[in-house]
Amino acid sequence: MQQQQQQQQQHQQQQQQQQHQQQQQQQQQQQQQQQQQQQQQQKEQHQQQQQQQQQHQQQQQQQQQQQQQQQQQQQQQQQQQQQHQQQQQRQQQQQHQQQQQRQQQQQHQQQQQQQQQQQHQQQQQQQQQQQQKQQQQSSSNSSSSNSSNSSSSSNSSSSSSNILFLVHSSSNSSSNSSSSSITIISSNSSSIAIIIIIIISSSSNNSSSSNSNSSSIISSSNNSSISITIIIISSSSRRRSSSSSSNITNSTSSSNNSSITIITIIIIIIIITITIIIIIIIIISSSSIKLQCYLTLSLIYVAFDVAVEGFVLCARQKKEEDEETKKEGEKQKRDKQTDTKHKQNKNKYKQREREREREGERERDRERQRQRQRQRQTDRYKYTYETERETEKEIEKEIERETERETEETEEETEEETEREIEKEIEKETEKETEREIEEIEKEIEKETEKETETETERDRERRRKKEEERQRKRQRKRQKDRQ
Repeated sequence: MQQQQQQQQQHQQQQQQQQHQQQQQQQQQQQQQQQQQQQQQQKEQHQQQQQQQQQHQQQQQQQQQQQQQQQQQQQQQQQQQQQHQQQQQRQQQQQHQQQQQRQQQQQHQQQQQQQQQQQHQQQQQQQQQQQQKQQQQSSSNSSSSNSSNSSSSSNSSSSSSNILFLVHSSSNSSSNSSSSSITIISSNSSSIAIIIIIIISSSSNNSSSSNSNSSSIISSSNNSSISITIIIISSSSRRRSSSSSSNITNSTSSSNNSSITIITIIIIIIIITITIIIIIIIIISSSSIKLQCYLTLSLIYVAFDVAVEGFVLCARQKKEEDEETKKEGEKQKRDKQTDTKHKQNKNKYKQREREREREGERERDRERQRQRQRQRQTDRYKYTYETERETEKEIEKEIERETERETEETEEETEEETEREIEKEIEKETEKETEREIEEIEKEIEKETEKETETETERDRERRRKKEEERQRKRQRKRQKDRQ
């Protein structure tokens, strides 16, 4: 019975030992799991640190990009300033060149005008010289007996006047002697045509003539007085008409010159037709040959004078038309120049307005870019601030988790330590009990051995063997426990 109890106790002890071993194994497994968890936590912390480093690097890269963008903006601003300066310089150069060109054109025009005036004066002087040379000529015609023809011309000219001297002389001789002379003087300077007609006739009857300075004294016979008076009337009327036409043309404007000249020509034609009709009537009614000669001469003179005056009027009209065309051309040139100047100024003003609009658009674009950059920066700051907050929150959560884990681990460790202490105490008590039991068993064995030495030698041996085996087993178990 005792042996059975001992065996049961041993079996219980073995079970307890096995349970204890299992608990130890479980504890070891828990420790391993805790170690693995710690390693995982360390890995997670390391990953978080890497993420933080990456975020920090990204922030640095963003800052570098912002700096680069600012540098690019500064470079763009510098380039724009340089372009603006270049444009201003070009505009100034263009304005300076245009001013120089205008000055050169004005100087060139003034020089041309001066040259034209000089050429015109030279031409006038040459014409005057040629006319003076042509006027210094005389024509003479002689007949059978004593006859003489004389032609004289007087020169009265100003600085800007062309004087026409037309001399027409004709002679008619009879049995005794006769002389006649006609002088015509017309001046363009004062636009007054002075016509002096001197008819000198001498015959066998009583006729004589004498000339003085710019005055004519005519004495003739009763037969020739009518023709002379008619010619003087016609010349005086023509004088009046020419003087009136000159005064009218000088007083009126250039636009009415053509109409006035046409009116004067019509008046002259009317007067000439009247004189021609009168002369023809006198020729038809007269019987003397002298009157017919004088009348024919007067007709020839009138026709010649009309042609000369028509030529003079045409020349005046041409000169006036040329002057008007020149003035109109100059006005047109001036108008064109003013129009071109106005157009250039308008174009410059439009260009300046366009440049101002472009500059305003550029400034608006710059402001928009600045606002966008500010918004981007604010968004980035917000994003970074939010990410930092989130990371801080996550870190705080992780710290809380770690603290909780640490508290749990500490609690578990304390519990394990308490359990270990309890187990150690239990083991000590079990060892003490086992030792006590062993001692009691040994004592009993010794007692029994002493009692049964004689009778049960063989049983004693077997029991001893068994006991020794049990002792050995117990020792082995203790060793194993100690090792564990």
